[in-house]
Amino acid sequence: MENEVSTAHPMPAKPERAVISYSRERSEDYARGADSSRVIDSGALPVFGDKTLRDYLDILKSHRTRALVVFFAIFTAVALYAFLVTPVYRSFATIMVQDRSSRDVDPKAMSANELAFERYMDTEVGTLRSRAVAGQVVAKMNLAESSEFRSWMSELLRQIIKDLNSLVFSAEPEDSGVELIRREDAAVRELEKRLSVRQVGKGQLLEVGMSASSPQMAQALLKSYLDNYLETKLNVERQGALNALHWLKDEIEHAQMGIIESEAALIKFIAEHGIVPSDDGGLAEVVDMIKKKREGLIKAHELKAKLQGIEKGGASTRYNTATEVTEDEVLKRLKDNLASLESEYNQLIGTYSKEHPKVLLLKRRIRMLEERIVAIQNQSVASALEAAQKEAEVLTTGVKSAKDEVVRIGSLGAQYAILKKDVDINKQLHQILLKDYKETLVKSRTGRAATAVADPPNLPLTPVWPRKGLLLVVGSILGVFGAVVAVFTSHVWESTRDATTQLEHEFKVAKLGMVPDVTKLSKFHPVTDSGYEFLSYDLPVSPLADSIRNIHASILFATVGREDIKSVLVSSAAAGEGKTFISVSLATALTCNNSRLSSCTSKRVLVVDCDMRRPNIHNVFRTMVNSMGLTTLLTSHDVRAESVVRKHDSIPGLFYMTAGPAVPDPAALLMSDRFGEIADELQRTFDFIVFDSPPVLGFPDSRILGRHSDGVVLVVEEGRLNPGDLRTAISALASAPGGPILGLILNKTRPNRTHLMYGSYYYGRNGGNNHG
Repeated sequence: MENEVSTAHPMPAKPERAVISYSRERSEDYARGADSSRVIDSGALPVFGDKTLRDYLDILKSHRTRALVVFFAIFTAVALYAFLVTPVYRSFATIMVQDRSSRDVDPKAMSANELAFERYMDTEVGTLRSRAVAGQVVAKMNLAESSEFRSWMSELLRQIIKDLNSLVFSAEPEDSGVELIRREDAAVRELEKRLSVRQVGKGQLLEVGMSASSPQMAQALLKSYLDNYLETKLNVERQGALNALHWLKDEIEHAQMGIIESEAALIKFIAEHGIVPSDDGGLAEVVDMIKKKREGLIKAHELKAKLQGIEKGGASTRYNTATEVTEDEVLKRLKDNLASLESEYNQLIGTYSKEHPKVLLLKRRIRMLEERIVAIQNQSVASALEAAQKEAEVLTTGVKSAKDEVVRIGSLGAQYAILKKDVDINKQLHQILLKDYKETLVKSRTGRAATAVADPPNLPLTPVWPRKGLLLVVGSILGVFGAVVAVFTSHVWESTRDATTQLEHEFKVAKLGMVPDVTKLSKFHPVTDSGYEFLSYDLPVSPLADSIRNIHASILFATVGREDIKSVLVSSAAAGEGKTFISVSLATALTCNNSRLSSCTSKRVLVVDCDMRRPNIHNVFRTMVNSMGLTTLLTSHDVRAESVVRKHDSIPGLFYMTAGPAVPDPAALLMSDRFGEIADELQRTFDFIVFDSPPVLGFPDSRILGRHSDGVVLVVEEGRLNPGDLRTAISALASAPGGPILGLILNKTRPNRTHLMYGSYYYGRNGGNNHG
């Protein structure tokens, strides 16, 4: 970086630890392990993360040239587009859609009616955007051959693709008809893109727009489009009317056949049952007959009752009340004789006594005459009673027959009414269909589309695109944004190297080396079964192997003037920065089995997994069971170190010790005297020991392990470095007693063109087979 991050800038407080600021004057004290950290009070500037606004302004200032270049490049590109792009003109027209199905409805049903209208308008918009209409316009105006719809870029791309297909597949020349269809299809798609339709408010107006490179072309395209749309819609409605005519004609024929069949059935019914059509169904005469028969029946019953009374009464009663009996000539003469005798009897009584023979004789004649009259009347009453009885029976039978006739006539009348109703319904249906047929016929001949042009297409005078002022403003905004993104993107990638360089000066900590990202240089590092950690042994001539040897040399140079170091602690500020990878790779290089240096002799090197929280050494060495390891030695005094140390199968001199079973408090075990005894014993047994420890931040393990190592190496991954966190980690390690901080290793660095160019020259495809 061109400017160093000032340590006087205020830093925000973070949970569980304070962000520590250091000055250059106290860096030597940190290197000696003195605890001289201090928390800087936050100033007035706003703080974002671990940087203030001034820090960000300094970053922009330090990269102002790059920012200006990016800004002017983006602004110039947008400005050139704004002034050189072909202008676009848009013609507008308004059409009015008449919903023939709309009518006055109940206010309670307005919501349903509005929903139906919205669907109708959506359908109308979809009809306007119909591909068929666009195809008619393309064919009518020959737009497939128009330069308006055939850009030179699309033609160039089409020709290139055609040439490539002919070269690759040896295709025959494309048919001209197929080519024309393809161009017409492209023109239709382009026309659909230029068309815009929107509803004006919630009414029945639609605003239709069409874009083109000239005002006249835009107006002509829109006019042709609307004409074809209205014609298409009218043809659709006429076709619908013609279809309706055919359907109505068939229905009319069916209705006529129904009339004929129903009338035939009615006539047949009348002929079979002899029914005369009338309003009451022929029941009036039957009802009159029933009334007359009922009256005669009543009179017969009354006469019968009187005769029965006469029959049961005495002679005098019968004689005096036999007026209901018809008298013949004999009975009348007898009654006249009786009256003469009674008159004569009355005269004799006045002259003679009651015992006079004449009176007695006359009285006997009168009695004999009365008996004869009574006898004759009794015979007449019996005859009359018998006649009345027969008449009543006859009348009763007549009434019953009349009732049956009424029921029969009523049933026939109902059937007649049904048949008559069928005839009437068929006639009414025939009249309705005939009326609809006439109306539809008139409509099909003099039809008019339900949509009409309210405002014809206008001639646009001002282009709708480009809007130069807006584009210049947008270009300025994009330029500023692009400049900021470019500056901070480059700053992120350069921050690790710059920050490590700054920390070198600030803490007097050396940069031991950089390890490239092997995944980016895979052609120089083919993955073997043993993994990347052992590439310095498997591929001694490779970028990774040389970078590890460079770190080894840097460690040796960092300890010049001091007695030889026999142990080193490898850690990192945070998890995931590759400390285990560096630990195993460094241990593999320290064995010197593949070294070309004659002064380097083979050594016994041990890697100890001290990360008892998330151990990983057993995975690297592919030890399936992590049953015995460092925790086994720390928790049991009977176990010797030789029993938990394992040797690598193929690399001579490389040994490893796993972390062992999990324990609840790893820090307590590392602080015990037992760990110091084990560390001393291992240093006497092996030529060099690499301790792989947990991250510094958040755990005390690394500072505890530092007491038993001759030096500390801090691994930093490029692109993930947080300078504040790294400062805190270095301060924590520097403040702990033990070996000094030997330096920083920058891991997973990005290879640049130099790496790729010299890598191909020195290492070749197979990791060192090419020697120039």
